[in-house]
Amino acid sequence: MMAHSKILWNVLCISLLVVAGGCGAFDISFDTSIEDELGWGTEAASQPTPESAPEDAVPETSAVSILQGFNDDPADDAPADDVLANAVPADTVPADAIPADAVPTDAVSADAVPADAVPADAVPADDVSANAVPADTDVAAVEDLLEESTAPIVPDVAGEFSSGLFGDIQVTVPKRENLEAIRVGLLLPTGARQAELARVAADMRNAAEMALFSLDMDEIVLLPFDTKGTPAGATAAMEQAIDSEVDIVLGPLLASAVSAVSPLASERGITMIAFSSDSSIQEDHVLLLNFSPEQDVERILAFAHNQGIRDYAALLPDTPYGRRVEFILRRHILTTSSTLHGVEFYERVIDGPYEPARRLGELGGEPVIVDGEQQKPPPPFGAMLLADNGQMLRIAASALAYFDIGPPNVQLLGTHLWDNRETFFEPALQHGWYPAARSRDSELFVRRYEEIYGGPPDRLAGLSYDAVSLVGLLIREGGSWLKEDAPPNVLLRPGGFAGIQGLFRFLPDGRSQRAIAIWEIEEGNAILLQAPDDFFSGGG
Repeated sequence: MMAHSKILWNVLCISLLVVAGGCGAFDISFDTSIEDELGWGTEAASQPTPESAPEDAVPETSAVSILQGFNDDPADDAPADDVLANAVPADTVPADAIPADAVPTDAVSADAVPADAVPADAVPADDVSANAVPADTDVAAVEDLLEESTAPIVPDVAGEFSSGLFGDIQVTVPKRENLEAIRVGLLLPTGARQAELARVAADMRNAAEMALFSLDMDEIVLLPFDTKGTPAGATAAMEQAIDSEVDIVLGPLLASAVSAVSPLASERGITMIAFSSDSSIQEDHVLLLNFSPEQDVERILAFAHNQGIRDYAALLPDTPYGRRVEFILRRHILTTSSTLHGVEFYERVIDGPYEPARRLGELGGEPVIVDGEQQKPPPPFGAMLLADNGQMLRIAASALAYFDIGPPNVQLLGTHLWDNRETFFEPALQHGWYPAARSRDSELFVRRYEEIYGGPPDRLAGLSYDAVSLVGLLIREGGSWLKEDAPPNVLLRPGGFAGIQGLFRFLPDGRSQRAIAIWEIEEGNAILLQAPDDFFSGGG
């Protein structure tokens, strides 16, 4: 019987691959691996239990929009205090949907628009596992495509321009003494030997270029530098940026790269807005613009708790990120007096989730005879946490459904990794809940990116778009501080900033917080269940 079930499961997986476009397109190792490199998987013991934001960090003013020039029609421009919460009918979510201890009660107002950490020696930046790139991936073809699609519209080094998105650009960058413009260094692993990492970096660079053209400001010169996906490459790129006399640095992306170059930024007094979520990186002048797993997971668990859910289980990838999610889940269980019935980990291979899902399905006990028919008792848990994305998320969800774990008896819970179109059409994930930071411009950004570059951007691309847009805002407000060695206090606005990916703000210790909404998957769409009314103060 078990062998028969496994055969049926393998047939199901093969069918899923065919629907996804064939085995050649099947990537089961990239995204979560990238999240681990970003710093999502820091060992639990190395991170203190996060504290809520200090009382004086709660927004007292509305967020400032950084999206100048993004909306073509001025009538469509969203005011800085546009409230996503207004889109939710009053009777949609109970008034007590967020516990008093989960979101500060003295939050400014409802004008919040929706929301990694491996020690440097835990995952070597140049370590590429066998699963990092599928064996049948044509790496050379991918690299050729990257070279064609990411031709710079700004110089790789001062004075050198090449063909870009809007045709050949022949420009000579003046010497520093003849240039009043702010030089923005962009450090990304566009030349990483891990093809998918290079693709993410290319998307982020494209988005940064989009933001630059939306700003339409002569006061900004964007200088990209390739970190090559290694600490050594990041150090070399940072030294090139310093030699080019940059005023501010955006990036790097990987946690190990940020650790390598942040002391240089601190020593030189150069403000760095990095994209890693390794909150152990704390240097003067270094800020982290990212997605925090603590905020992410704690937000969805707080929402589930306020819907009356007290019994949990989890099916997680056996990666540093998956282990980090387990730690956050166990902390929630302890602090809310809930019950954790089981946690299972799986390898990110095609049949990896099968046996772990079967073990979770057996927690309900043996089948019983009811009215002459054999029936399987429902699971003892009311919610199942899944923290993966792409093909592996769909395979894991299908494995759970195969063993009768899902609606209506079990509520599926996810992370912001679920926030993509492919996930919305997976039958096994319908009516699942997940957290994500968005603004009403998020979809417009994706559509414009697709029109320009021919495909959807990686979810991290919005970080670089918002970072460049933020620099534009600071220059408009008077950016003389960028040329000085003063701390970036101007970036520590309690009310935060409204960007493509919702509301965010920086804290004095360099971390960032986001306003995170809760969404439900329903027939190919993400339906807003609950808008945030403040920054969620998880351990971001």
